[in-house]
Amino acid sequence: MKDIINLLPNEIKEKRKNQQRLGRVYAVFFTVGFLFIVYFILLEIANQIIQYTSQDIKQQVEVLQKEIAKDKEIEEAATKINEIATDLEEVEKDQILWSTILTELAHATPPGIQIESLSTQTKSPDIKLSGRASSFSNIIQFKDQLESSPYFKDVVFVSSESNKQQNNANNALTYSLTLNLEKKR
Repeated sequence: MKDIINLLPNEIKEKRKNQQRLGRVYAVFFTVGFLFIVYFILLEIANQIIQYTSQDIKQQVEVLQKEIAKDKEIEEAATKINEIATDLEEVEKDQILWSTILTELAHATPPGIQIESLSTQTKSPDIKLSGRASSFSNIIQFKDQLESSPYFKDVVFVSSESNKQQNNANNALTYSLTLNLEKKR
């Protein structure tokens, strides 16, 4: 092995050592600066990714909020429709088809009976009938036919009286009946 002998003066040796130290310091500063720049670039990239992602999420949230609002409107509309349907069912349940009632009343009326007055009430009895009859047996037959009808119940004979003022024998009696409806239709 060879031994290396340094014959350079001490000043030059110190100068070279200082240059080497200075070179190392510069290398460390450049490395730290480069890493610092890379760090800030990565932070900016992460910031851009987060901003883009947050904008996309905000847009998705807005779309979902609009869909939720539409769903709530649809739900409210469905609730209103259901309420209306329930109300209609109640009305239909309590509705009386007077054409059917009057037809049934006409079929139950025997010959010799005239109905002069028909009145309805919201409380029981539902219907009051009065009129003229040629005989008491016609009134009883009328009452029996009303009771046998599927539309009427609680038929009550209220009164009957002889009409002596009338010379016509066909209408010798006046009568009064009350009855309730069997089925509200």
